[in-house]
Amino acid sequence: ALLGGAVGAQQPDPAFRHGTVVVEGLKAYQVVVRVELDFYLEALAPEELDRRIKFFSDSDPAAAVLALLFGHWMLHLGEIAALKGVTGGKGLPF
Repeated sequence: ALLGGAVGAQQPDPAFRHGTVVVEGLKAYQVVVRVELDFYLEALAPEELDRRIKFFSDSDPAAAVLALLFGHWMLHLGEIAALKGVTGGKGLPF
């Protein structure tokens, strides 16, 4: 199971309950998401960036939504790096 317990399990996996993160499942999921995202971005036609989509309003430019999602992703990367740093790990790779 992705986070250390079977779907629908009554009790969480002991490793998860004791604060140990089951990283292997998360890493496998990250690989799948990365491959799918790369495929999507490579196939994205420039005119698609001008397309209006419903996100925060009824008509947001796709490029603005992608920029917002990228910024949101970067924010979480910073939070993770900070948490790693304050818990004794290496926060950033440099």
